This record gives sequence, C-alpha cells and structure tokens, in this order.
Amino acid sequence: MNLSHKHLKYIATLDRYRHFGRAADALGISQPALSRSILAMEKHLGVTLFDRSRNRIEPTGAGSLVLRHARNVALLSSELEAGLAELEGRAHRELSVVCGHYPAELTVPRALSAVMKDQPDLQINMEVADWSRGIQLLEQEICELAVIELSAKSDTLELHRELLNDRQVFPVVRDGHPLARTEQPSLEEVLSWPWACSRIPERAAQQLSPGPLAAGDFDAATGYFVPKIISSSLSTSLRLVMESDIVGIAPLTAAEHWLAEGRLRLVRLNLPWMRLNYGFVRDTGKAPSAVVQAFMERIRAAEEQEKIRDEALRARYGVEDW
Repeated sequence: MNLSHKHLKYIATLDRYRHFGRAADALGISQPALSRSILAMEKHLGVTLFDRSRNRIEPTGAGSLVLRHARNVALLSSELEAGLAELEGRAHRELSVVCGHYPAELTVPRALSAVMKDQPDLQINMEVADWSRGIQLLEQEICELAVIELSAKSDTLELHRELLNDRQVFPVVRDGHPLARTEQPSLEEVLSWPWACSRIPERAAQQLSPGPLAAGDFDAATGYFVPKIISSSLSTSLRLVMESDIVGIAPLTAAEHWLAEGRLRLVRLNLPWMRLNYGFVRDTGKAPSAVVQAFMERIRAAEEQEKIRDEALRARYGVEDW
C-alpha cells in the first residue's frame, strides 16, 4: 500500500484526539475501520506509530516523525485549496475570529473597520471571550483565528502563536480613592481592595500573595487568579471603577481618556511582571485564508500604533521613576 492523504489524515486525527472512538467520530468512520487502517499502515511501514494503553494513546518516535510529515502535507493541501478557491472566486467571504477583552478594546475594532472598508461584502463573526473559550472555538473549528492570551493551551490542536502585545498594565482607581493618594503603595495594599478585570493567567497569578484576598482568589484547578468581579469588557470594568472603590487593571492606552479627564487615577505601583501577553493563535494544520491574512496585517499595524502611544504615556506619567 502507499500512504495517501487520507491515511495521513487518519494518523493526524488520532494524534489530535488520542482516542480511537473520538477520532473515528471526527473522521466519520467506525472505530474498527480506523483501528484496521492504523494497523495496516504500521504493518506497511514496519514500525509502531502509537503506543496503546488503557488510559492514553501516545505517538512513538516513528509516529512523531510521520506526524511531522502529515502536518506538512495537511498544511500544503489547505494552502492549495485556499489558493484555488481565491483564483476561481469561490472563496467564502467570511471572517470568524474570537478575541480577548484587551485586544477587543485596543486594536480589533480598528482592524475590522479597515478590513470592512477594503472588503465591504465581508461577513464578520466576532466573539469577545477569555482565552479558554477562544481555544474551545478553535478546537470546534467555529473560529479560524483567536487573538488571546498566548499561554493558553489545547489538548487537541498544535497551535501557532505570534506575540502582538506584551506591554505593562497598571492598577487604576477613581479620583479620590485612598490608593490614589498613596505615594508608593505596596502590592499587598492594592490587593486589599476588590478587583474588577478578566481572569489573570497563571504566569502572572503566581506573583500574587496566597488567597483568599479582597481582590479575589485563586482557582486551584488552573492556577488562575479570579478577581472579585470578573468582567469580559474592559470599558465596563473601568466604568465600574469610576463609580466605586473597586480597583481596575488596564494598559495606559485603554485608560488614557479617563486619566486625562481626571476620572481615573493611576496607582503608583510599577510591577514589570504585570503585563499583557496576547497575540494570534491558530491551528498550525490550516493555512490562514486571504481574509484572515488581511485582518492579521491590519492588527499588526494597529498594535504598532498602540506601542507608540503606550511609550508616550509612560513618559508622560513618569512610570520609570516610580
């Protein structure tokens, strides 16, 4: 037998699900048919592709080698199909993207607006969600691209990641808040007030004091820090901050307007580890469509503008001197 594109797809799908039943369902074939195909390929190649155990299926060294080639073939096939569709005018004019609440406020609207001006017939489906939901939508093939926290992981996909924004974020409070009058507050003092923001990923949460705290508490299962008020909208959480003694967490560019008006005040706490870490996340096995590539270029341009604004605001507020 010769290894066909179908055979390589079977191998890649089994690796993705690490379960014969779930992989067979995804392929639309029976479990015995998938098992026979894998065994036939192993016999043909003279190697074992997967170690089978009662609890888990893992690729062997030979299986990992075949998988690398399978992914390359799948990517080339996806690129070919997308290219032919573009050439023949059959490309589906749709952009489906999920983004976290920071990019949803900072750059995604500008990028989408620019893409719509270039392609007014485009159908856009956008969902604002945290990174766990973003990964779920990628796995379910509902979205082609996610703009989310880069530390997010998938159990079924090999992900391509591209960093867009790792700039620092700062605590902000209403004008008149006690923290606004404190010259050099400690992290413990800031944690003694309720926080309103999105969940904080483990990479940053591990820098915080053990909970429970007035600011929130830790999720034992994930290591995330869960604020007292979980908000999927940055602007909504900042409006709540302006009306209460709650502490918000924001990049300077997102709070710029309200800081200028005096409705928000920066808490003079300079913590270099408290920073964003979001970017593009997508399935490495699928080539991005022309529409997605155009959107990604617009996002990159918008992020460069954000970087310039952020550096100017850091200088204006003297962050380096705190």
